[in-house]
Amino acid sequence: QLNQALRPLLNHPRSDQYLKTLRVFIAAEGDIQRCAQQLHLHRNSVRYRLKGIEALTGCSPFRIEDLMFLYLALESN
Repeated sequence: QLNQALRPLLNHPRSDQYLKTLRVFIAAEGDIQRCAQQLHLHRNSVRYRLKGIEALTGCSPFRIEDLMFLYLALESN
């Protein structure tokens, strides 16, 4: 189930951007501003990418339960 959650994300042409954004967002403890600074992006760009992740996976990085699920899926991959 964990691997299937990331499958649409992994098959997307921008998967590298999405995965990097998700990893940095998790490392930044969900702080969009800190994530944006580390990625050298505007915070709205980070939000846009996170919304893209949500659209592809059905899991919202803005909800702690979904973010934990995405984290586990990343770690198991």
